[in-house]
Amino acid sequence: MTRKIFPLLAAITLSACASQPEPSARRLASDGPTRTLQDLNGSRIAMPVGLFLTSLDIDRDARVSRTEVSDGATESFEASDGNTDGYLRAIEFVAWSRTYLGSEYSMPGRLQFDHDQDGRVSRSEFSATFDEVVRRLDTDRNGTLTRAELLVEVSGGGMDPGAIRAQIEAEMRRTMQGRAREMCRRGGRGI
Repeated sequence: MTRKIFPLLAAITLSACASQPEPSARRLASDGPTRTLQDLNGSRIAMPVGLFLTSLDIDRDARVSRTEVSDGATESFEASDGNTDGYLRAIEFVAWSRTYLGSEYSMPGRLQFDHDQDGRVSRSEFSATFDEVVRRLDTDRNGTLTRAELLVEVSGGGMDPGAIRAQIEAEMRRTMQGRAREMCRRGGRGI
């Protein structure tokens, strides 16, 4: 009896294993966090700041107004200003970024917010950064952000994640260089 059951169990096990999709096919088919940027090449994705801005759509009209951004940014700043001194120090900013952008490494980062580079982010710097983000994302210049405007295209013809990160870092450098030029124009005073 055992001799007859063993080949039957072996056949069932082999057929079950053969019917499983390849590991890479399972990974590509999943919606989970195992997808890589290469898998998304040519797709449109929401950047962390876009997800944050979407959460500020208080009236749920699928558009985020400048008022909603201003109010929401102020609220998130105040919630993160643990010592209520009107500034987000490095630790407070990291906590804000983790809470509202999902990671302390998400863009825009602390250096993009800290316009005068004094090691802390003031309420006005925080607000000005979001004004700049809205201005950059509002492609139709109507003062509101649609879901489509909050998406970015992952491009590069098979670029690896390091190359995509380099593209993002280059954009942030251009922003910082513009701010540095503006500070020089103002005689070294913060923006």
